[in-house]
Amino acid sequence: ASIWTDDNVVFLEDDESGGDKHDVGEDSAGLIGGYRIPSSSLYNSVAVGGTFDGMHYGHRKLLTLAVSSVLPNTGKLTIGITTDEMLTQKAFAELIPRLDERIQ
Repeated sequence: ASIWTDDNVVFLEDDESGGDKHDVGEDSAGLIGGYRIPSSSLYNSVAVGGTFDGMHYGHRKLLTLAVSSVLPNTGKLTIGITTDEMLTQKAFAELIPRLDERIQ
């Protein structure tokens, strides 16, 4: 996976042929998949959550979109991780690492 960056955004790209990269203009805060994100589409606060029992393609896309949706410098991103108690009824719960391991 390659990492596309500017001062405010990190985009994890899984496909090496992800298309043309576009420069970030003053009217744009960042990139998603190489496309400009207008500042008017960004938020002061974004929250996402999950079990995060192993980083996979879906997790990378979710976190990339979350980071790319927050106003640079002033925005707040909250990432929630499912507690061990919440996982007791999940199939194969015994195979999921404990919360302290998943946080790292």
